[in-house]
Amino acid sequence: MKKRLWIKILILIIILAGASGVVYYYHLLQQFDVVNIELHTDTPSGSILYTDKTQVKYEITVTLENIAGKTQTKTHWPTITTDNALCNISDDGILKVRPDVTTGTNIYVTAAYSQGGLEVSEDFYYTTRTLLEDTIDSNGIVTNPQAPDVLVNKQRGIAPEYKPDDLVVPNVQFHQTNETVKQMRKEAAEALEKLFDAAEEAGYTLYAVSGFRPYDMQANIYNYHINTYGEVYANTVSAAPGKSEHQTGWVMDITAKSAGYDLVEMFGETPEGIWVQQNAHHYGFIIHYEKGKEDITGYAYEPWHLRYLGEELAPKVYESGLTFDEYMVQ
Repeated sequence: MKKRLWIKILILIIILAGASGVVYYYHLLQQFDVVNIELHTDTPSGSILYTDKTQVKYEITVTLENIAGKTQTKTHWPTITTDNALCNISDDGILKVRPDVTTGTNIYVTAAYSQGGLEVSEDFYYTTRTLLEDTIDSNGIVTNPQAPDVLVNKQRGIAPEYKPDDLVVPNVQFHQTNETVKQMRKEAAEALEKLFDAAEEAGYTLYAVSGFRPYDMQANIYNYHINTYGEVYANTVSAAPGKSEHQTGWVMDITAKSAGYDLVEMFGETPEGIWVQQNAHHYGFIIHYEKGKEDITGYAYEPWHLRYLGEELAPKVYESGLTFDEYMVQ
């Protein structure tokens, strides 16, 4: 009798143990561990981001696996780190450059995610571009005259009443007595001071001649050229009122003693002019009206005409070999 009871108990134990094993195994099948994490984006590093247009999407794919080798994938959004003054970032991993960010701005982004002891992190680099059609109204007047990347030319005018609100006189040597045209935008003036100091250290003395010009002053200059040389020639050496970069405050014409303190083509062949051509971009400036590009810019070669674009954009334009006009439409 006792022997039979013990046999029944043993059978019951075996049955219960087997049932527990099945339950335990079933429980293990429901457990998935992270075996891989991948980061994806639709905009690879090095791409151009158009301000207020391009949306960059980042996505995480997590692969999980259970004890039987069965896998499943899940989608998540990474943590995105960047300069929040330049970009807006949504909760679902989408980055968009703010509309006031100018052309040539460098954007650095880090996207990262971790789960189950695994992690992924990747750095991205982008540069920005403003679409020209977004910065001009129906009358052909630019809507971003305050921006250092504003393009003003014969097709893109500037409002007659526009005057920058931060004009200052740079602390450099002038060959000029008119106080109005000594002015530049504050950012450009500070950059000009650095450029002149660097030139002086290299053994070259530069002189500033003409910066900001209001609409009425440009009208007088333009009309003088028409009355003196005729309209056809005047349009190659002088901008019509409302079509001059000088009104933006981002320009300074410069010269040197070796050029007779004049604004003449030969300045580009002087030691000072050559140094400026080779080094201005390091300080945020370009020579806008280049030699051999008259059909593109609409103006004769002006080696004295310094246009400020900023320390990020100017080197890009210089190294591209394009005029500013070409760079902005490529």
